[in-house]
Amino acid sequence: FFFLMIRRPPRSTQSRSSAASDVYKRQIFSQKLMSWPLEQLTPCIDILKLFTLHFQGESLYGGYDSGMNIIMKLFTIITSTNSVPIITLCVRVFANLFNSSSGKYSAVKNKHLIFEAITTSKLYETNNSNLRSSLAAFLLNFSTQFYDKYVNSDKDLEDYFNTIGQTLVNEVSNENILKLLVAIGNTFINIPRSAEVASRINLQQAITN
Repeated sequence: FFFLMIRRPPRSTQSRSSAASDVYKRQIFSQKLMSWPLEQLTPCIDILKLFTLHFQGESLYGGYDSGMNIIMKLFTIITSTNSVPIITLCVRVFANLFNSSSGKYSAVKNKHLIFEAITTSKLYETNNSNLRSSLAAFLLNFSTQFYDKYVNSDKDLEDYFNTIGQTLVNEVSNENILKLLVAIGNTFINIPRSAEVASRINLQQAITN
């Protein structure tokens, strides 16, 4: 018997300049997509939601601004539209940020923008099940990366617990309630003094209700 050995061609390695060029192209592509008119943004945000889960999506949230331009764009969309499908996709992007290291850092670093978007638009008052599920998923994911070193003041904790409390008061889904309770527990573990802040804003009342 004779065996024919076929050698694989050597793998091409991407140069630094080529890799940097690809990152730049992805950033430009995302900026172009996100600059479309609001009424045409649904498929663009859907692509961003999926790409944020991809390993190369990490490049969108790195660099000097840590993805602040994207977070700011999503903030503007959430606070300027009443379209529940678009808002839901934006919150899903926030939830998906925790799939990569740079995405996690971007979410925590820009937490004020994210929570301001949620509270300003009162997303926790919605009756839409998809939006409520997306909001619960974000709050749960956020709790896994919210550590003491990212807390600038007690107000950070108060804003976070107030958002969870408001969401709990209006929640009817057992699955979402469980996610929110786990988020509270994660925060108590990660930030020991957070329990004192939670009691100060009467979070227990929201839980028992």
